[in-house]
Amino acid sequence: MPAKKGQKLDRKVISALILAFFLSACCFLLAFALNDIGAFGNNTVLISDMKKQYIAFYSALREGRFHAYSFEIGLGTPTVALFAYYLSSPFSLLIFLFQAERLPTAIFFIILLKVACSAVTFCCYLIRKEKAEPIQAVPFALCYSLMSFVFFYFINQFWLDALIWLPLLILSLDEILERKTVSKTIVLLAVLFISNYYISYMTGAFTALYLLYTCFCRKIGWKDCIVAVGRLALSAVIAFCCAGFLLIPTFYQMISSLSGSYDGYGTVNYTPKQMVLKLFIGYFDSIGNYAAPTIFCGTLVLMLTVLYFFNGSISKRERVGSAVFLGFLMISTYLPFLDKVWHGFAYPNAFAYRYAFCISFLLVTLAARSYLHIGKVPKETLLAAFAVPVVLLVFISKLLRNVSPYTAAAEILFTAIYPCFLLFRRKEKQERRALTALLLLLVCAEMSLNGALVLKGVDAQNEFPLYSQYTEYHQRMEDILKDTDPFVRKAYVDDERLNAGMEIGFLSPSLFSSAYDPIVADTVSKMGYGKASKQYWYEAGYKETDRLLGIGYRLEAKKEGSEESPVIADISVEKLEGACPLGFFIPKERIGEMINSGEDHAQSQIHAFLETAKPEENPIRDLQMEGSTLRGTISAPSVGAVWFSIPAQRGWRAFVDGKEVPVYTSMDYFIAVPVGEGDHAVELRYRTPMQTAGIAISAVGILLTCCLVWTERRKDFSKR
Repeated sequence: MPAKKGQKLDRKVISALILAFFLSACCFLLAFALNDIGAFGNNTVLISDMKKQYIAFYSALREGRFHAYSFEIGLGTPTVALFAYYLSSPFSLLIFLFQAERLPTAIFFIILLKVACSAVTFCCYLIRKEKAEPIQAVPFALCYSLMSFVFFYFINQFWLDALIWLPLLILSLDEILERKTVSKTIVLLAVLFISNYYISYMTGAFTALYLLYTCFCRKIGWKDCIVAVGRLALSAVIAFCCAGFLLIPTFYQMISSLSGSYDGYGTVNYTPKQMVLKLFIGYFDSIGNYAAPTIFCGTLVLMLTVLYFFNGSISKRERVGSAVFLGFLMISTYLPFLDKVWHGFAYPNAFAYRYAFCISFLLVTLAARSYLHIGKVPKETLLAAFAVPVVLLVFISKLLRNVSPYTAAAEILFTAIYPCFLLFRRKEKQERRALTALLLLLVCAEMSLNGALVLKGVDAQNEFPLYSQYTEYHQRMEDILKDTDPFVRKAYVDDERLNAGMEIGFLSPSLFSSAYDPIVADTVSKMGYGKASKQYWYEAGYKETDRLLGIGYRLEAKKEGSEESPVIADISVEKLEGACPLGFFIPKERIGEMINSGEDHAQSQIHAFLETAKPEENPIRDLQMEGSTLRGTISAPSVGAVWFSIPAQRGWRAFVDGKEVPVYTSMDYFIAVPVGEGDHAVELRYRTPMQTAGIAISAVGILLTCCLVWTERRKDFSKR
């Protein structure tokens, strides 16, 4: 029996989605393989934040050491915000399919899968919203999923989740405008919030602006527009409630650390020359703050976007609205105060313009619309597409010193080929398979080359490390730690691995995370240790601080090679004498004592504190750590307290002989548990604050969503 027309269409759509996924994955793999990186290379993706932050948190999660509270980094830190910021993406579960020693490979495949999935969702978006033929959508899906943003910022791979959900979120706006329903938007926003709350702010802001843009283009009245915006706002509130089990305790913990250290350029963020260079194939400037926005998504897209504004078959109102929208987004990158708003009112510390993928999304969308209407464009108008290659070639000749020979050659090649293709395509009333295959081949070649050249620039600035360096480092650290006391802290001196404690599995005083506790940083800074934005670390030379915080070993990475790309040659081990236990008895009068830093960074005060307490005489014994719980026994010579070198963050509860007692602070921000004279069993339990409230709010949000789904489906059924 012959298949029905709808069934044929479904097969075409499914085939296009599979093709988009496969080609995107292959191009991504090829770009990395050409640089000897990833699954088929000798180098790992562990550079910058991937090495300094992600790998440690993934390691703890993979090895079952990720609990509500971690004793392994920063003297101790709550982890709910760590999880929400770095690990809450559903894709993180893929690490459990790999052995622990293959963790860098697992991370690479997570990035690969996110990129390929973003091609699929954008393909769906073009087919549903722009009414593109399934096969026509594939080249533009590749331009979207392989945009330069991906190759610049894959290092912070949790941002890539937004690329997956953004096309579906924009698609759901039609449900709000046409069917007056919100359930799909709620579900998508909830998934986005859970995947990463930080990037969801920028994605949500762009979605709201896109809704206004759509209302303008469709001539929707201002009253209906306000109603639509209200529905979107309601969707966001309910979605936030659905994700409340994670977001409420996260925001409660993060409230004091949502700040950046970068203060912007002043008048503008970049020069026109920087922006023009960033439109060249494979151009790399920096992943730091001092760069132009990364919006390149293919030469074809740039040409078709220019052509879009000269296309008379597209309404003037829509073209004006698109120009205003695109112009506002570009001005936002140019002016520091608007850029700051897009980043949650806090300038980013490196990796500037983190919302640049939204601009790329709009560019590819406009390019796809232009391509779909290209058959109706007069030949004279189509010649406007040649303006792009002419302008870029002029700039190449003037700025040749600023681009590599590969970039110049690639730019000349593709800016010559694409206009010819568009002229030929215009003559064809229907797009033939040969033309489609040619376009796919051109796009795959360009986007793979662009990715490879960008990665070459990233490698020149950071240098991707060999896989063997990762395995040798882990093996060396494990050999060192197996003969040490697990309850004694080790200070690992390496500014690129402040989170080594969580990566390897030992108690460490250092930490680097966007979810850090600034009060802990201020406290250890008073005692001589180092601190900077989002991090604090061990500093040698403060003997009394080392004693108080129980630093029993000093491990230091001995490096060789260039300053830009040092390699660990060996790790030295120094045992420090006099390290205090994690907990010990202090007299009653020492409870509540504050640190007076002074010129010696409180060394004399700490010395007096320890002389009074005599920690070697009254230590906590039989120490046990189970998840987020710490247990031990102590013999108190008098009424006083058990002092712990653990920060007194919200969420701690103390029990003495099974009865709950208050948690006090001593030496600014450390735990002191009151005890009477005699022998006692002491227990500290950490429970994530606001967790119960978050779960309750999630229950309400999910219930509301279910009610809305039921109501909307009932309306649909009644219409039938």
